[in-house]
Amino acid sequence: MRLPLTIAFGALAALLPLSVAHLGCADETSSDCTSDDDCEEGYRCDQDLFKGDCVRRVQVVACGESFCQLPYEQCIEGRCAEVVGGDAGPGAGGMSGGDVGPGAGGAPGMGGDPGAGGQPGFGGDPGAGGDPGMGGAPGMAPRVLIEAPIPGQRFVDDEPVIVGSVFGLEPGGEVTAVLDDETPGEPVSVEDNGRFQHTVRGAGAGLHTLTIVARNGALSGEASIDFRIDHFVQLRNGVFRLGDADFDFVAVNAPALPKIAYDQTVLGGADQLAAFFAATRALGVTVVRTRAYDDRPNAPEAIQTGAQEYNEAGFAALDLVIARAGEAGVKLVLPLIGGDDRYGGITQYLKWGGYLVPVPSDRVRFFIEGPVREHFAGHVRTVLGRTNTVNGLRYADDPTILGWELIDGPMTQGVFGTNTGNELADFHAALTQVVKGNDANHLVATGDIGYDVNPSPYGDSGTTLAQAGFGALFDGSHGAAWHRNVRLGSVDFATLHVDPARFGFPANGLDWANLGAAWIRGHASLAALEGKPLVVITRMPQAAMPLDGRRQALQAWFDEAIGLEVAGVVAGNFYTDPAQWMGDDAAWHYMEGGDASDSVFQYADLVQAFAAELANAAP
Repeated sequence: MRLPLTIAFGALAALLPLSVAHLGCADETSSDCTSDDDCEEGYRCDQDLFKGDCVRRVQVVACGESFCQLPYEQCIEGRCAEVVGGDAGPGAGGMSGGDVGPGAGGAPGMGGDPGAGGQPGFGGDPGAGGDPGMGGAPGMAPRVLIEAPIPGQRFVDDEPVIVGSVFGLEPGGEVTAVLDDETPGEPVSVEDNGRFQHTVRGAGAGLHTLTIVARNGALSGEASIDFRIDHFVQLRNGVFRLGDADFDFVAVNAPALPKIAYDQTVLGGADQLAAFFAATRALGVTVVRTRAYDDRPNAPEAIQTGAQEYNEAGFAALDLVIARAGEAGVKLVLPLIGGDDRYGGITQYLKWGGYLVPVPSDRVRFFIEGPVREHFAGHVRTVLGRTNTVNGLRYADDPTILGWELIDGPMTQGVFGTNTGNELADFHAALTQVVKGNDANHLVATGDIGYDVNPSPYGDSGTTLAQAGFGALFDGSHGAAWHRNVRLGSVDFATLHVDPARFGFPANGLDWANLGAAWIRGHASLAALEGKPLVVITRMPQAAMPLDGRRQALQAWFDEAIGLEVAGVVAGNFYTDPAQWMGDDAAWHYMEGGDASDSVFQYADLVQAFAAELANAAP
């Protein structure tokens, strides 16, 4: 009868097609079979491609360019195969001999106990029988096979488990797992049959490479797998949590990021998104706040160009921002509409609602129940339900997003007929529930600046600001009651804008530092009482203060944030190239590899030091 040709197991079943090994029928006088009974155990009579032949389907691995890795294999039709018997002889990659039988044996470490008649395989101690895995010709480099996960697999709120086998590992050999080239790696426990299962622990969000390295003394073999880890940022006991750890962060505001992504997608050129996220990583920035809105009808990169009419190119640019942030392990805070009209904003919604020349008193129509507010609610549903064209995830299901803000710093002075803050509180209650009803995974904030109707809840901080002449921050004239909005059950975290030029603080570094610190202190106390994390969003216009004064103020605010255990600080409007500033008077920049202490980068060294302090303070 024909001798078997056994194809070596060498890849994950889901990824490689099945191949076949042929075997002659049990009747040696006939080359054809008619049923499985005509074949030896483990083989079947094929009636399709190999009609009349006994075959066994096994997994295969592709050959190298002109050779196979193991000396007992040969390249047959592009596949590495172990040949048992047959015509393959010494030097051809096969083992010499005919039928395997008593006394036939196999190459050392390759098969059954000599004389036992076992079929040689890859495995077992020499003479242990053909269980794939350990063993191999003495002095041979081991081979590693990773069976799971599949390349690029994403793990959400879970730790990856790497499963595979090591072939040819000698007694005393070592196997280690190396994450992202951080040697020496962790030891991997390998079973007697060569199987291993290793859990990857401590890897942060983003793309990672794990390499399993097997060594027989100076000889080694390895295999690598790429995977991605993501965690949804969650709220527990008043703090952000990422995986099993508290998540305090330094962030940057990036208003130009969607435009950069649009230009890169449509116009091509340098990969400025890669440069952006490389710069943030170099600074220790782990969160980016950027726009999930652009409501300008005639802007090529706009997202919404008419009332719930959308520009796919603008949406695709936001897709790319989110996907690239996830790959970089950076979380995003995404406001859903601008507080001013630079990108369309509330004025554009009013125009779409029939108010062709909106006057300030018309702005209330956006906030009170009616068609304009419902238009915004519908737009929110559209954004949350968007499926990212780059990574295939719905926005509502993407752990890259830390949370949503309803409005990017709502400008509401004089909008409402009262100074109670009731209308804005009603808006926030209704729209945050729309977000929650369409996205069960992400956290929600109002995006409020911090104005209120009464300084009393802010204690000494409110008194300090009032005595310094800034009682208008708490007199209700902005139509906002910050302490009431934070208390809403559908609001998960609080936002506070620190914009000394907008508030009218005196133009010197000490006043900016002290008054800004008081503003932060009062709001942080209230947020803590409500069990809500506070994210402080800073803005420092260059024209309002020389650099030394701005640096003095930012450092004071960082110090206040550390002392008060503020959850996050957004350090101004960040760019990697001054050409992207687009007239932003509060811009600053940094490029990966630059000297963070160079004054041209303004705040880079302060941000880097603050990020390092947060990292060192983490448990």
